[in-house]
Amino acid sequence: MAQPFRWPSIAADEGVTIVGPRRSGKTLVLKALLRGCKNAIVLDTKRNEDWRMVGRYVKREELRHIKGGRFIYRIPDEMQGQDARAGALQSALLEALLRARKRRIAFDEVADFKEKTRGFTLVTKRGGADNVTLYAATQRPCDVDLTVLSEAMHFFVFFLRLEDDRKRVQKMTHGAAIPWAELHAWKHSFAYIDGAGEVYGPSRLPDRLVQELLGDKEKARRIA
Repeated sequence: MAQPFRWPSIAADEGVTIVGPRRSGKTLVLKALLRGCKNAIVLDTKRNEDWRMVGRYVKREELRHIKGGRFIYRIPDEMQGQDARAGALQSALLEALLRARKRRIAFDEVADFKEKTRGFTLVTKRGGADNVTLYAATQRPCDVDLTVLSEAMHFFVFFLRLEDDRKRVQKMTHGAAIPWAELHAWKHSFAYIDGAGEVYGPSRLPDRLVQELLGDKEKARRIA
């Protein structure tokens, strides 16, 4: 059976990739990781989670003033989607966050961001030079540029039903021996792969931690 997870030590300059389908538990893993970070901002595109145990919700006009701490920015309607206008707004947001430096930027669904924009390119491919680290979660690994996902040093992988997605993750983790059968058998379990390609698990978050991280989604929807 899946065992309780022992959290790895993740340095400030080490990125994280989390992959799993809807309701697998990937967002809970992201929340748990970010609670241990000093400086982070979550880009909340799904807008159906309670992030208050991670940080404070902020409005767009506050972003340029924030310094240290953990914050949540709920992506507005006009910034959602893959059209040109949404892409331009997303790019401007990411460029502004890049200028803040020394911060983790967490995408609760990185596939919701338009990849071929200046802001996305700067953050995902040159962010390290500005001390910006990416925490990228996705349920659609085949829809995300492989270089964005594979730059991480820490990978959390839940069971994926589609063979193409599993192949993508195998390539992303440089051929790590991911225990797909065990992940399928044990609901909400995940494998952890470190930067050296060592695989740990399957593991699960403790039930008590899960309840704490779930929060109150109804109240969260009325925020911001």
